[in-house]
Amino acid sequence: MIDAVSDGQSLKTTLAALSPSQFDALTNLGSYYRLRLSLRTSGWSNLFWGGLTLYIGLAPSLFYPNIYSNIQAILGALIVAQSLWGIIRPGSKGFLALAVVLLLCGFWNMFIVLSSGFSGFELLIVLLGLFQIWWAFQSYKSYQLFSERPLPKPTADLVKQYDAIWQAIAHPSPILSPDLMTLHLASNRHWWRTLLLPDHAILANKRQKALMFFSKPEFIIFAENPKAINREEFAIFALLNMASLRGKIYRSGFQQYLLWKGITDSETEDNGLFARKRLIRKIVRWLVVGAFGVFLVYCAFIMNVISRIR
Repeated sequence: MIDAVSDGQSLKTTLAALSPSQFDALTNLGSYYRLRLSLRTSGWSNLFWGGLTLYIGLAPSLFYPNIYSNIQAILGALIVAQSLWGIIRPGSKGFLALAVVLLLCGFWNMFIVLSSGFSGFELLIVLLGLFQIWWAFQSYKSYQLFSERPLPKPTADLVKQYDAIWQAIAHPSPILSPDLMTLHLASNRHWWRTLLLPDHAILANKRQKALMFFSKPEFIIFAENPKAINREEFAIFALLNMASLRGKIYRSGFQQYLLWKGITDSETEDNGLFARKRLIRKIVRWLVVGAFGVFLVYCAFIMNVISRIR
């Protein structure tokens, strides 16, 4: 198989001929690599937020010189420890443990502000607490995503097959390139090259050695704005099994997708999820605008008080 997938001409035929067990093994390996990359990336960012929480707890002379600051420091240390554990020993339960710690820390930050009274600095504590609660929710969603599939330790032969498939799709031959669809997903700056097989879709990231495998029913693309599908490039929602991501696609790629699905209008795949996501995005957008307006009014009020004191 390794020799076959190195030839772009026979790649689609070779992959389409894989048995269900072989395809499941590659899918599990792809999930394992994505878990490891996601948890390590999250771990490095959480080191900063955990360190910030730890600093707030260890600076009692500036913030909370009482039992509150001690608990704050302990929670910050737990975030740092869990982040380091996720970097060193990545596993799906790492997301669950991180979600629990972040949730506790987020609610604690909200509690200490309510118990000590609200002043200028407490606004930053509230924002930190809200961010930690939101990040806890995202971590739990990642746990749900990766705990759905078994993630056994990969064998050497399976890793070689995986690497060969990634190389062939991420760096395609001139013959294979026209058959690939390109997607931009989430905050990743690099496009995913997508090979559409009769019953499956395989996504390869050029920069990261990452593959995603989905059956045809698990892979759904929907235009964020149906009126924009005639543009050269437009925003989409991508439903990848349990994960729902926002991204971008070229018009030619979207036409490839519709042809692969055997439909003429992607509206037929709307199951209510995408309508809810549109509504949620609008609500979040207005909330952000409102929060920014309140923040500007608050800053103006503080500056007015300071000017009167002087």
